[in-house]
Amino acid sequence: PSRWLRIECTDAIAESQGGLEYRDAEAIKATVPTLERLVPERLGLGTAVHEEVNARAQLSGTEADYVQILGDVTKAKVISGRFLTEADGKTAAAVVVIFEHLAEQLFRTGSPVGQSITIGNLDFTVVGVLSSDRSGVTCDAIIPIQVFDPDHLQLDETSGTELDRIWIKVNSFDQVPTTKEIISNLLRQRHPDIGFEVQ
Repeated sequence: PSRWLRIECTDAIAESQGGLEYRDAEAIKATVPTLERLVPERLGLGTAVHEEVNARAQLSGTEADYVQILGDVTKAKVISGRFLTEADGKTAAAVVVIFEHLAEQLFRTGSPVGQSITIGNLDFTVVGVLSSDRSGVTCDAIIPIQVFDPDHLQLDETSGTELDRIWIKVNSFDQVPTTKEIISNLLRQRHPDIGFEVQ
């Protein structure tokens, strides 16, 4: 069992109706006493290009602590280079970590680390490659959430909300049920017309 909980909106909602917001993440931080760590995530489908090769890619915009989710929830690990750092987020660095299957599609030979890929009209430097055992994670490439701009990335599919997921790490396994209840009640109060799943 995992101490990570994933919070997602269960409704197919229009942009005008809201959804998960940064303010929800702040409210959870302020309200949930069993919280050890909180990691926001945005998702969108776009096209990654390297030289003449392109591939469809599900992008995740997130923070450095996402590496803990990869380690705890999936078996994915960094096999070359590094993961995102706090400094990447603070400086809104145009860096990307890609999964091995995407690296194989875009880079036929040689290491992708240090090379560039283009997503939309933004150029990113590949800083790391992850093994492709990613059960529980639905992305192909990971960038700092600070540079996750659906317009500049020219994403085809996004939810139109501020956040698609909020990941919560609970202090201990026995606190997971209570934490789920606290978060569910909090989100019902903040968004009475929108359904959320905490799992």
